[in-house]
Amino acid sequence: MTILLPSRLASKSSWLWYLGYVCAILVVTIIFSRCRRQPARNSSSQDIIVAAKKGDTEAQCELAMRYFEGRGMSKDNLEAAKWFRQAANQGEATSEAYLGILYCRGQGVPEDAVAGLKWIQRSAEQGDPLGEYFLACAYFNGQVVQKDATEAVKWCRKAAERKLPAAEMLLGHFYREGLGVPKDQGEGIKWYRRAADHGLAEAQLILGWIYFRGDGTAKNAREAVKWYTKAADQGDVNAQENLALMYSKGDNIPQDFAQAAKWHVKAASQGDPKAQTAIGIMYAAGQGFDRDVAQAAKWYEKAADQGFAEAQVRLGKLYEDGNGVPQDKSKAVALYKKAAAQGNSKAQLLLNHINSQSDVVPPLLDSKL
Repeated sequence: MTILLPSRLASKSSWLWYLGYVCAILVVTIIFSRCRRQPARNSSSQDIIVAAKKGDTEAQCELAMRYFEGRGMSKDNLEAAKWFRQAANQGEATSEAYLGILYCRGQGVPEDAVAGLKWIQRSAEQGDPLGEYFLACAYFNGQVVQKDATEAVKWCRKAAERKLPAAEMLLGHFYREGLGVPKDQGEGIKWYRRAADHGLAEAQLILGWIYFRGDGTAKNAREAVKWYTKAADQGDVNAQENLALMYSKGDNIPQDFAQAAKWHVKAASQGDPKAQTAIGIMYAAGQGFDRDVAQAAKWYEKAADQGFAEAQVRLGKLYEDGNGVPQDKSKAVALYKKAAAQGNSKAQLLLNHINSQSDVVPPLLDSKL
């Protein structure tokens, strides 16, 4: 599933889609990696196994987490589910929540949303923030239970008040969109900030976008850079790209191609094709790097190989002209066709130009992405 950048959300329907995405995916990407029992976390795997076999529920939960993540031992969903179940059968609330999610996702156990919800409800009723958060997601999405935004908010608030960052962020979404609560931009931003202050990169990214756009608050480029940087430093590729674009364009901050290049490179190193294309453009223009069209071609190729149409067009033009690469019009045509098949109008015009053998080259490509 493609991540929808908060900086590109343009409508309420997009926000609603993103809320569903948060509920369905954030579970794995955030909570599994952040909510662990601290004492057991620092113990050796052998000590954890010994304690788990003696029935220690905290050790059983930690052992399950290590199997699920492949941390200190081979990743094994079956073993993870087994140890979560042993702890859950003794009433360990966090393990009940995790076991419920494994059932909902069919990881280590047969997929069974009804059984999953049963375990999640047990966890939530004991006051475990993970169970409360998962139950909020179930009510929001109408999974097994009747869709109910008011119930979603109720359980989400319980988890947020226990300082679970994912719940704080989701509660911010509810207030921003008026889902289950009266719409309140300020209250939404408050909960985003709490999640961001607790280190949640996704919340930091959204805060950066809010301050950049002035959505529900005054525009503030300094705050946008601050929050984007916090998320980018945690490796959030969207924040890295947004920072790069701000520095490249000088959006209410001093234009700084060196900073733009730095953040594009970080995003590109994670395989982001837009960042790879942007680096190619900067090499071709001599912005942030010494001008080097051969290097530009290499970066375009990385993105083009991932099917990114803009990179295919730009690389095709280099092959057509023999600029930075050996001239090869057949390669140019092949790249233009791939981009045109995705609906890229520049590619179609360049194909028409080659087919017409005209000496007039369409002025299609500039130094902007």
